[in-house]
Amino acid sequence: MASAPSSSPQPARPPASAAGSARQRVSVLLPMPFPGPFDYAAPAEMALQPGDIVTVPLGHRRQTGVVWDATSSLPPEFAPPPQRTVDAAKLRPVAERLELPPLTVELRRFVDWVAAYTLSAPGMVLAMTLRLHMRGVPTPSTGWLAASPQPDGLRLTPARQKVLTLLADGTARTTTDLATAAGVGPGVVKGLADAGALTPVPLGPERAFAAPDPLHNLPVLEGAQAEATDALRQTVAEGCFSVTLLEGVTGSGKTEIYLEAIAACLEQGKQALVLLPEIALSAQWMERFTRRFGTQPAIWH
Repeated sequence: MASAPSSSPQPARPPASAAGSARQRVSVLLPMPFPGPFDYAAPAEMALQPGDIVTVPLGHRRQTGVVWDATSSLPPEFAPPPQRTVDAAKLRPVAERLELPPLTVELRRFVDWVAAYTLSAPGMVLAMTLRLHMRGVPTPSTGWLAASPQPDGLRLTPARQKVLTLLADGTARTTTDLATAAGVGPGVVKGLADAGALTPVPLGPERAFAAPDPLHNLPVLEGAQAEATDALRQTVAEGCFSVTLLEGVTGSGKTEIYLEAIAACLEQGKQALVLLPEIALSAQWMERFTRRFGTQPAIWH
């Protein structure tokens, strides 16, 4: 990368000693095709930590970025090359820390790993991550529980009784979930709430994606399909790195076998990342996944 004027940020490397400088040196990764993060100076009143989302000057404009880890967690062969250290007096200050949840260390390591594995600029991987993260904290939703005791003189219609019977298990549900499960209109739930028969409880932020069910719509596998499935499930259970290639003609059940490997991951509370060779296959893959696990996967183009 060509040398830049002193007024521009420079690619970062692990910070040198802060002796003789009262300003904190931080690395900021920008969602742009640079080979690595840049060094900036954090104002004294701004105690920044890795993962904080900030705005920084870049040329004549401001750019959103993330305070990055000063040292790489990648193996030496994947780690970015060291860059020259810019004198602390020439560093431009961080403009602002945004009131957003910081990127977790796991997510930052994932960005670094994907960039190294795909030979991509880490900022471009961050751009995809930051686009969702910048939506902010989801608004907590409100659920309902049956009030105890029930108010005197409550008029119980068959529809209202369905809602109260559903809540007898002690599980709080939203208005929409209650109405759908009980087969009634949302007005029935609101009427019970207005009558004092329901107690509001906070449910916390809604999940960005529904949880797939590994026991939903179990396939029937026979012969070589069952043998390959058992082998893949055993590989997942061992929790070690491995590579498995299934060879078979079109329609022989290869996708169903790989879906069972995903199911094995889900049963352990883990996640699975599926890479498609062509974006045009996304719709077909979503249909297969939904049929097997009862909900759509999270698509990341």
